[in-house]
Amino acid sequence: MSWKAWSAGAVLLVALILRADLLWNRGRSIPLLNFWRPPGFALADMPDLQGKVAFVTGASSGLGFETAKQLALANASVLVGCRDEGRCRRAFEGFRAVEVLHLDLADLRQVEQVAARLAQLPALHILVNNAGVATQFPHSLTRDGIETTFQVNFLSHFLLTTRLLPLLERSSPSRLVHLTSGAHRGAPADGVPLSLEGINDKDAMGPYARYGMAKLANLLFSQEIDRRFGQLGLYSNAVHPGVVATEMLRRDNFEAMLGPLLGAWAFRAAQLRNRLFAYGAGEAALNLLFCAASPIVELQALRGKLIVPIATAYPPRHAQAFNDEFARRLWEFSDELISTALAKTKSS
Repeated sequence: MSWKAWSAGAVLLVALILRADLLWNRGRSIPLLNFWRPPGFALADMPDLQGKVAFVTGASSGLGFETAKQLALANASVLVGCRDEGRCRRAFEGFRAVEVLHLDLADLRQVEQVAARLAQLPALHILVNNAGVATQFPHSLTRDGIETTFQVNFLSHFLLTTRLLPLLERSSPSRLVHLTSGAHRGAPADGVPLSLEGINDKDAMGPYARYGMAKLANLLFSQEIDRRFGQLGLYSNAVHPGVVATEMLRRDNFEAMLGPLLGAWAFRAAQLRNRLFAYGAGEAALNLLFCAASPIVELQALRGKLIVPIATAYPPRHAQAFNDEFARRLWEFSDELISTALAKTKSS
């Protein structure tokens, strides 16, 4: 290949990187551009969590499993919420300090039941809202009549968390960890549509924007918790774990979005990307563990922050992430949406 071809390829690559804003956090999203920076947290920094109680959602594999496992190894009493209860039990076989609960985030009534169960605990010191899904294809609604990506990634965690806030306050100092994503920067300019019609409109936005919208909502929620409860000893932070090789990468989702042939090709390309540029789940989980357990969080009063790899505070990349009034309105909208949805399922 000639030097002209190589030069053209390099220019194209740089253009794609800049167009996709892949360097928004100075390359911290992928190990290849972050290896030379000292990590802000390591497993050796985990404190003894004897006497602490933690709940982690989506813990049967990936980030959730690694986070819950390390909390248990640090002597915390850990409860985990998983959609596939059997798989979760197998994952934690041998961990006597881990209790498995069935949690289906696509069902608000079931989330409410889990929250009521947890609210009976004597204390809850750590809540890790980790579970999530990629944008779902084809476009679908949950049994509550709400777009699946939005409900599973954000709304159900909003319900779970707000029901547990009194317990977290009584248990303070307590930690709340919300999984966001660098994709929050791809959310629509207005942020999150504050109507059910806007959330459910399948033509309102593309798949990346829909996923980003839910992740932006998690970020805004974390910040609003800090504004309302931070002074009461609740340390709420959002985590972008970087590009991570987990089971969220599903071939069937690519094929549903792009068709069998192009979808299969795109899936293989994404697998190659993960092998070359992604963090492993154990390394990426350090960001969550930092927020959940590191003494630095309280010593430096880290609250309402966005944490990026590895364990580094970094400014968000969306205008609405700096809009306190919008975060307040999102909270009120979410509260009303949940109340309406639960009332409908009660009457049916």
